[in-house]
Amino acid sequence: MSIRYGGDEFVVLLSPCGRVEAEERRRSFQEAVASIKLETPDGRPIELASSAGVGVFPDDGETV
Repeated sequence: MSIRYGGDEFVVLLSPCGRVEAEERRRSFQEAVASIKLETPDGRPIELASSAGVGVFPDDGETV
């Protein structure tokens, strides 16, 4: 499930998913975004990037 958190922020809930799997999915997501090929109308490449972090309950918080 993904949730719009702010103007350009999203929260993705992976359940059940431990830290190792969540980190793998985070890395995979960032690589997928970076692999998208876009260019301006005049042919200049546009590089995409994303920032992401992982928090795992209950290790990183007292409540869900």
